[in-house]
Amino acid sequence: MNFLSSLMHKHNVPSIESHKYLRNVNSQCYEPDIVAIGPYHSNKDNFKMMEEHKLRYLQLLLERKKENVERYILAMGELEHEARNCYADSIHLNSAKFIKMLVLDGCFIIELREIIGQLINSSKDVDILCECEIIDNWLGDNEVVANIFNRLTLSVTTHQYFVYTDIFDKVNAHYGTRRNKAIATLRRDYFNSPWAYFSVFAALAILLLTVAQTVFSALQVF
Repeated sequence: MNFLSSLMHKHNVPSIESHKYLRNVNSQCYEPDIVAIGPYHSNKDNFKMMEEHKLRYLQLLLERKKENVERYILAMGELEHEARNCYADSIHLNSAKFIKMLVLDGCFIIELREIIGQLINSSKDVDILCECEIIDNWLGDNEVVANIFNRLTLSVTTHQYFVYTDIFDKVNAHYGTRRNKAIATLRRDYFNSPWAYFSVFAALAILLLTVAQTVFSALQVF
């Protein structure tokens, strides 16, 4: 089978059950919501769109690094046996599909890590991302999450040009304006809860009524 040709076409991955004992501990930990990494869930219909996104990420990575996908296929082929041994259950995928999965998922993780890694440096960053519901921390410890992302690609060499530079520049430019800083400060310090909104509106109402009463009193005098 031509691996390169196979990589550029859609594929169906057989359904594989994870270890029953581990699933019984907390089944939700083994049920992805948006994207599936590995062979266990990628055949489900609700992940098909993300499988196409993985292919786009791979193509962007290859274009940016000016490399051929066959290099990645050969590298993953050498690790196939070791990778299969990492699973508790037998992986019922042929060699071509298993290597394809390794290439797509591996490149996808590296590309996602690039942008998340720029956002997370400490546990405080994880706390903010959790509050904004950008990530969902099932580990319970924000420090552990920060360490995972910071150590995820310590041995991975990436291109010196950061592909998401334009996005970060736009975010920094948006954050740097006085108007947006003032709005953010108001939201954080004075409008951080529904009761805060109610208190401010009540204070404004009292102020307006006081001003109106003063005006009417002055008009009666004159």
